[in-house]
Amino acid sequence: MDYTNQHNSGYAYIKADNISICLSDEQIMQLSDLISKNITPHISALQTQNDSLYAKELWTVKEASEATNIGINKISELCRDARRDFVFFVGKKKLIRRKEFMEFLSKQTEI
Repeated sequence: MDYTNQHNSGYAYIKADNISICLSDEQIMQLSDLISKNITPHISALQTQNDSLYAKELWTVKEASEATNIGINKISELCRDARRDFVFFVGKKKLIRRKEFMEFLSKQTEI
């Protein structure tokens, strides 16, 4: 990335991968604030959430939905079939065995 600051004009020119951007000093400060305050906490929170999800052996239907991007209704429908080895019941509560569920999904071409 090539960064050139033109102090006398108040603009910075940034070139990276065939893209050129011209930003004013004010825009650079706003961009810096966005990166440091808004984006970083969300990224670290997302990583922490995903890491903790994949560390669990059993998922709730909601957690399975978040981890796989499959809707809650579709996962509930898959759990209704008694032959599924990834479903684990605690009373009426449905839990999903993470490893078996991911293996099931890897074998499917359509659900």
